[in-house]
Order: sequence, then structure tokens, then C-alpha cells
Amino acid sequence: MRFSLIMPTLNRIEDVRRFMSALAAQDFRDLELIVVDQNADDSLRPVLAPFAEKIQIRHIQTGRPIGAVAARNMGAREATGEIVAFPDDDCFYEPGFLTRVDEHFKNHPEWDGLTGNVFGLERYYSKHAGPITKFGVWWQGLEFTLFFRKRIITQIGLMDPTFGPGAKTPWGAGEAADYLLRAIEAGFRLQYLPDLKVHHPGPLTNPRNDKAEAKCVYGYSMGKGHVLRSHDYPTWYVAYLAVRPLATAATWLAKLRWSKAAISIAVCRGVIAGYWLSMKSEQSPHDAAPLANSM
Repeated sequence: MRFSLIMPTLNRIEDVRRFMSALAAQDFRDLELIVVDQNADDSLRPVLAPFAEKIQIRHIQTGRPIGAVAARNMGAREATGEIVAFPDDDCFYEPGFLTRVDEHFKNHPEWDGLTGNVFGLERYYSKHAGPITKFGVWWQGLEFTLFFRKRIITQIGLMDPTFGPGAKTPWGAGEAADYLLRAIEAGFRLQYLPDLKVHHPGPLTNPRNDKAEAKCVYGYSMGKGHVLRSHDYPTWYVAYLAVRPLATAATWLAKLRWSKAAISIAVCRGVIAGYWLSMKSEQSPHDAAPLANSM
């Protein structure tokens, strides 16, 4: 098996159907899709069933929400592919995407993993291809653009389940950066390709209103602060990432857009709060057992 695609899902039907349709349209077929279904009912079964003849699907039902990272880890334990990826349930691939990824790995056996960009959000991510670095990781990929040779997971273990949606911790995000940094620190070579793009029409944060958005990005930024502390970033760089959003806040304040400014201020506050809380905590952020020992 070449690819194992691990997709956690909760409370999404049409988005999953769109992903499945796009996956069925791929010209690459040497793959398995591991769906970690956190719904309490069987609502996803009729969505997956029409694609069973074209796609090898493994449908794992948890019966309850367990958190996005815990669901990815559950799928990773079952993965048999040489390359493991973690698509979101509201993303999808353009035609030929997996063939391109496969060719990149074949042409570069020295690469242990790669990440890509996001259609429509290019302004947030680096425009330059190259190795993923400690200081560039924040602009070099998200969870649903990660592709790893399985040896990474076997050696460094699973993602940290204290991060991300549903984890019931202050760290609302940060699992991708944390995992990429763990891989780099272990000596793996990872590449970022800005032209390798995934569609993600759904919002990356809470879209309801500015107040809800500010609350959401505060939790995400606390996760960033936790990663910064956990991976021993220098204090000057932490200060830079915390203060950087205030320039955007100043722009919104000049336009008297108070609620928009509050979103950028929430990023600053979140990074500082997450870093400080992580500094006080004695719990190791990397308590996930290696995959070989957690089967």
C-alpha cells in the first residue's frame, strides 16, 4: 500500500461527500482511506458506501467525539501505507494531486516528508519552496497538507493528543507545528512545496462573528505559545510572534474596526498566555508513545 489517508470527521456530511468524490476522481489508486468517525450515529455510512468499489475504505467508529488529534492517532495505528497523510473532512484534492505527491517522493528519496499550501490562503504561507525549518515552520503547512513516510511516525511516535479541537486543553491548535518540529529535531528531512495546494473551502477558524473568531484564535494562539516554549525558542522570537499581530490591530483601529482589532490582539494575548502557562507546567508535551510501542 502506497498511501494511508487518515481523516477524522465529526458533524459533517456534505463536506465528506465532496472529499470522497474528489478522491474517487484521482488517477492514483494505491491507497487506503481510514475514516475515524466520531459521530454518535451511522449517518456517515450512506455517504461512504457509494465509493467502496473505487476506494479501499476502513471505517472506524468511535461512538463519541474523542478529539481531532486522538482520532488521527487512532487511524495512524491502523495505517499500512508507506506514506501517511491527514486530510481534514472539509478539504479536498484537485485532480492528479496524489500522483504529484507520489512523484515528489519517488524523485526525492532523501525527503522523509513534505507539506503544501492552501488554495485561497497563499498570502498566509511562504512563497518559497525549501526545507522546513524551526523558524519557518509557522508558514510551511497545516495538518491537512502533511505527508510523511511512515518511518517518521514509527520513530518519533504519534501526534500530541493534548493539542487541537476536542482535546479539552488550552491548546486549541499547534499539533502540526509541534509534530514537524519533533521530526526535524529527530533528524528527518522535510520539504515545503508552495505550489502543492490543497482545497480547504471551510473556515480555518470559527466564522460566526468577530467575537467568536477572537475567542477561537486566542485558543489557537495559546497552542502556538505552548509549542514555542516546548521547543525552546529564544525569547526574542517569542516576543516577535506575539507582537507581530499588533501591527494588524493598529490598522483596524485606525479604521475604527474595534472588533477586527480585537481578533489580532487576541492572537498576541494567546501566544503570551500559552507560553507562560507552558513554562509553568511540568508535564512533558511529548508524552505520546512511539507507534511501535502503542499498537
